[in-house]
Amino acid sequence: GIKKEDILAFMEQALNAVHGQLATVEAALGDSGLYEASRKDELRKQLDEQAKLKVREAELEEQWMAALEELEALEQQLAQVD
Repeated sequence: GIKKEDILAFMEQALNAVHGQLATVEAALGDSGLYEASRKDELRKQLDEQAKLKVREAELEEQWMAALEELEALEQQLAQVD
């Protein structure tokens, strides 16, 4: 079966991927040329992407924390059985 540790590792990989994508978007947003009128569509696209990634990041962090708490609770229950 699937282990909680595997789920946590998968979620951590997903979070790392989102962090990498955010870093790329934020690097692009750091380019002052992006704020020129001629590039406003590109700027809007980057800002939309940043907003989506931040929502995804928050969702993943919340799920990761919930899974971690569940794992810790299970480990405590197992410790009490011994």
